Amino acid sequence: MGWYGAGDHAERGGKPVRKSLVALAVGAAAALVGALVVWPSAPAGAVLAAAGQVVTVSAPSATSTTATVEAWARQADGRYKRVAYFPSARIGSQGMGTTSEGLSRTPTGRYRLTQPFGIKPNPGVTTSYFQVDRNDVWTGSTGTVINQHRRCAPGTCPSSYGAFERLSNYPGSYDYGVFIGYNAPAPYGSGAVRGMGSAFFLHVKNSSPTAGCVAVSASQMVWLLRWFRSSAAPIIAIGVGTNAYNPIPNRYV
Repeated sequence: MGWYGAGDHAERGGKPVRKSLVALAVGAAAALVGALVVWPSAPAGAVLAAAGQVVTVSAPSATSTTATVEAWARQADGRYKRVAYFPSARIGSQGMGTTSEGLSRTPTGRYRLTQPFGIKPNPGVTTSYFQVDRNDVWTGSTGTVINQHRRCAPGTCPSSYGAFERLSNYPGSYDYGVFIGYNAPAPYGSGAVRGMGSAFFLHVKNSSPTAGCVAVSASQMVWLLRWFRSSAAPIIAIGVGTNAYNPIPNRYV
């Protein structure tokens, strides 16, 4: 999701609309479901078993808009060693927890990190990387093509995309990013559900909270992109306090 404090817009039928006004009926229903059900973050065991690289995002409270981001690499003995520490990261303006379309809340749980991208050229990423142009969009969760990267020229995107983000509309924030596989179809996540939110990324921060993404400085984002290895199946674990570290109990600094 784009920046809440920098004019967070999605497009529908080529016209910008406020995300907070998108699909009110769906969002209200999803919020009710979210109050009753803790949504799965992904098949936790399957995701973690393959993860040689883990990014943790720990916030001091569920309402905080800042968090600490750390990178951990699995060692030969199975423990995870911290290899980077990034305090003062930005998260959603509504904190972190259960989320849905229209809420500026960062989803808690553990998710795959895939599809690195950026408005700027590849900074040295060894995995696949796509450079954003005016035709790159990320679909919302209000249509039938849920939370996916697609390409369409302005004014030509099908209605099946629902409300969507045109990535080139966010210079600075989307200079560099990577997809967080919350509410995402396979192989990027464990499944996509209409109304449960879309376009959550780890990307470049500015001075404002986000609309649900996790954001670090440009230099930190470049470091992470260069560090990621597809063979290490990187994941992100997001939680309040020590909950962020639950996937890696055997860790050291």
